[in-house]
Amino acid sequence: MMRSIQKWVTLLVSYTMIGTIQLWCLPAYAVNNCDVDLDREKFQWVRIPAGPYTYGKSGNIQKDIPYDFFIMKHEVTNGQYVNFLKCMLVDNKLTIFSDTSVGGSYRGDRHWNAGPREFLDLDDSDCRIYTREGHFFVKEGYADHPVLEVSWFGANAFAEYYGYKLPTERAWEKSARGDTESKYPWGNEEPDCLLANSFECSRDTRPVGQTTGLSPFGVTDMAGNVAEWTRSFHHPKSHVRVVKGGDWMGFNGNLLIYRRENETPVESTKTIGFRCVKLR
Repeated sequence: MMRSIQKWVTLLVSYTMIGTIQLWCLPAYAVNNCDVDLDREKFQWVRIPAGPYTYGKSGNIQKDIPYDFFIMKHEVTNGQYVNFLKCMLVDNKLTIFSDTSVGGSYRGDRHWNAGPREFLDLDDSDCRIYTREGHFFVKEGYADHPVLEVSWFGANAFAEYYGYKLPTERAWEKSARGDTESKYPWGNEEPDCLLANSFECSRDTRPVGQTTGLSPFGVTDMAGNVAEWTRSFHHPKSHVRVVKGGDWMGFNGNLLIYRRENETPVESTKTIGFRCVKLR
């Protein structure tokens, strides 16, 4: 990850000094096929109805989401993320930096300035996406696995490209257990390898939707497989984002719905992915 940060610091300096991104010694990248509407049709959604829901360890019932919304049934896969990269490339919105990382512009927020940001660390051995002769590919057998090594900026860019958003922490938690007050999406039964993919299981990600531990609404993998970026800051003055759900390297305690992790948005790891929400 440090090499990736150094690369993007160099790129950011260039952007700041001259106002545009300049890349040196890069190969010519071929145009990839892209069909945004077809991509949208392939996403599966679950409706989350307005009303009370359980939030936090104490099991308090909150009432601050007074509207229906939809959340992706599954975590975003490597195959879906490759399609996004292809479309961004066709639209000239993607920066490819020496075949080792990809990124694009970010409009900024109260903690992070506008400018170029890394989306995906292709140089990391845990990344299942790679480039060859200007095209993006997924490593064999991983197309239906959740995308890894994606930064918060990369997850946010995916969501915005298709007209969606990342879920807030509370929207994520409502989707995970409704008003059941349970510890896990499926209830209070301790996890096993059928219910969730964690450290005791495959020692790797699984294809999305393979585990049986569904939320009350039928959302998959909200405990284990990969943890998930949310739109929420850890606290109002914090620059880090909340991460929810636990991952394939975590123990059972990491899978608790109310557990709050956090990560710097520039980081990309082998344990964090994401899913999106929309209003209709």
